[in-house]
Parts: sequence; C-alpha cells; structure tokens
Amino acid sequence: MMFMRKIAAWLLGTAIVFTMFATAHASELTPRVSFTPDRMVKWDASVGAHNPMNAAWHQLVSELRTATQNQTRDLTLLAVQTRMLEVIERAGINYEERPDVWMKPEDFITARTPVDSDDVAVATYVALKALGFEHVELLVIRNSMWPTKPYFAIVRVRTDDGDRYMHMYTQVLLDRLPPNMAPLYGIEDGKIHLYGKIPNRG
Repeated sequence: MMFMRKIAAWLLGTAIVFTMFATAHASELTPRVSFTPDRMVKWDASVGAHNPMNAAWHQLVSELRTATQNQTRDLTLLAVQTRMLEVIERAGINYEERPDVWMKPEDFITARTPVDSDDVAVATYVALKALGFEHVELLVIRNSMWPTKPYFAIVRVRTDDGDRYMHMYTQVLLDRLPPNMAPLYGIEDGKIHLYGKIPNRG
C-alpha cells in the first residue's frame, strides 16, 4: 500500500512535467532498421543472457505484478520506474563506465556498486516486457545540454494514450522528449532502429 501511495504522489508531478514539455518536442527522423554488431553484442550479452527465473528477478516481477494488478498503464509504468530508482539510490550512479558494458537485469537489481543509464534501461525494458507491455524500445539519446556526458539510455513505451519516456534522472513519466534530447538509435525485440548519426561510443 505504501508502495502505491508513493507512486500516486509522484504521479501528481506528471501534470507539471507534461505541461513543461507540451510545446517542446524533439523531432525524430524516420527510423531505418539496421543491424549494428557492436551494439547487438552488448544487447545480447545483457538481454540474451538474462535468466527470468533468477530468484531476485523472479521475486521483483512477482511483486510488481501484485502491486500493479488492476492499475492503469501509467501507474504500472511508475511502479517499475520506482523500483529501478530504488536500485540507483542504493547503488549510486556511474558516469564514467569503462568499458561500456550493459549489465544483465538480475545483476542490476542486486547491484551494490554504481550503475549507469544502460543498466537501468535494460532492466526497465525487460521488466516491462515481463509485465506484458508489447511496444517497448530502449533508446540511446544525445543530450546537448550535457557536453561531457551527452549519451545515455532511456526507455520509450508506446501506449494507447501515447508515448511514455522513462529514465534514471526523473521520478515521473514524460510524454515527449525535451528539445535538448534527440534519439540516436533504439533497440526493440533485437532490432536496431536508427534515428540519427551514431557516434563511436567505444
């Protein structure tokens, strides 16, 4: 009950965020589907090696299913985001990960050392798929306001009420990206959608 009250309280802030970004929309290029080997290696290493029956992961998904039963899609998304933010609060944030490795979802939720946006996005993506969301995409975007760390991963969910964006720097859902954020590529069901010129991230 406390878990859902916390989510409901955060949901009150979404109206403000939605209003803030009502006129700010990052125009997306028409996606081109591509197979980009280095990024698929990272994807396969995390999602492909994921064990949904891992005890910690299985418990997390079971708890989320129970907590979000009969809840709206947005409240379910916020429940998932809340759990991911709890991991970040415990583990901390790693801004300078070298090499750029994506953690398996079960490793992320039990992490005791700092995690980065790729780790959060992968775990969020897999959790949403486990909860029955069909149109989920891991997006790597460029933030022009962060020149020292411009690239990070978020999750976009397409719902009947429109798109929802989830990432580790907000406690609310966004219905669109602010103008300083532009999608570079997205991964959905093992395919890569190219939206812009992809830099060499190493």
